[in-house]
Amino acid sequence: MYKTNKKAVVRQFWWFFRIPLLIFIVFFIIIFRGKVFEDKLETGDLEHSVLVNRVFKTFAYTSPNTGRVYPNIIDEERFTQENLEDALISSKNLAVKVSLNKKDIFLDQDFYELAEPLKGISKYSEIAQSSPVQILTKDKRLVLGRIDISIMYQAE
Repeated sequence: MYKTNKKAVVRQFWWFFRIPLLIFIVFFIIIFRGKVFEDKLETGDLEHSVLVNRVFKTFAYTSPNTGRVYPNIIDEERFTQENLEDALISSKNLAVKVSLNKKDIFLDQDFYELAEPLKGISKYSEIAQSSPVQILTKDKRLVLGRIDISIMYQAE
């Protein structure tokens, strides 16, 4: 009578699962490594959102008591050229125009006026956003208004 070792039978049985799993893992690594390691990460929309939100936060009303920022309330006293320059670091290929009820302020107005007519047909691109807001006037009244943000940049 032939007697078999039960541990050996169990070890041989597990090889039926290990070999296909190993083949699958090797196949996965070979085929999909290019997709994982070589694709570029696109951050264009995220960068645009950060710029627009930074402009909104620059002019937003901040409560002196709580320090809370109200993003849809624009403080008319904070809507100045100096605050815009402090919020955004100017570079050669970035210009900003912010309009609040037809009052315009610029960051690098010369570059903006050069790039604005050439957008879409040249290397210049635009990020534009328009939103209804409430404006806190100097006499502390809230009035309805509209803020238009236009950011011109040189596309790479």
